[in-house]
Amino acid sequence: MLEADKHAGHIAWLAAALFLVASLAAYWTRHPFHGARSIAHHASAEPPKTALVFCVSTQFLNLGPQPDGRMLLSWKDREGHEKQRVLLRQNIGDDIQELDKLGFNWPWQQLLRGLEDPFATVRHIHLVGSQDHPESGPGSHRQLRECREFLAAYFRHRDKSERVVFTVDHLPQDFENFKQLADLFDQIIRLEREAQVPERDLAIDITGGLKPVSVAGAMATLNNDVAVQYVQTNRPKKAYLYDLLYLAKPELH
Repeated sequence: MLEADKHAGHIAWLAAALFLVASLAAYWTRHPFHGARSIAHHASAEPPKTALVFCVSTQFLNLGPQPDGRMLLSWKDREGHEKQRVLLRQNIGDDIQELDKLGFNWPWQQLLRGLEDPFATVRHIHLVGSQDHPESGPGSHRQLRECREFLAAYFRHRDKSERVVFTVDHLPQDFENFKQLADLFDQIIRLEREAQVPERDLAIDITGGLKPVSVAGAMATLNNDVAVQYVQTNRPKKAYLYDLLYLAKPELH
């Protein structure tokens, strides 16, 4: 009986020790994430960017150019009857408000929100699409040229010296493959460096796509001057810039 009590005491001591170690680990690792969070809020006031990366989600509405250059957005119900029409006038602020009347978040409306602040300064936009999937169907890479035309219409009145270049020829990505996405974001950062674009002028938008897109995009901006951008899906639906920095845990000297 004494041997059993002794054995039970050892188990209780071991459990208590493991709890203490886990608690200390949680305490020491909380600091880096707290640091990243506080820096992010501070960085949200940074000036607009000149180069942006968007991961484009698939959209299922009908988008048709009009003779006057405007875009008509429409969709039909299950019976094939046209349900609603929205005429986009190529004014980002006005069109965002018009699209709010839809009653749901149209994926490409978030692209407009992400462009609203840097509209006057942006010069290069990377559009990244998802690859086809056997279960979910065609990927958004099939819509990148349509997306380019949709966004380019907002810049058509600019002078040639301020024209915006769109890059849509990145390979289709598996939006659930973290490594593939991380490699692509690193490649885009290198391309912008080679084009003499300072890191501080580049932002990776992580609003579209799946969760691995957000994680890979955020990781690509750690400990450099590249910002990560996120557009809120709930009101007030603002775009925020974050400058993430992973800090080492504090040490006593």
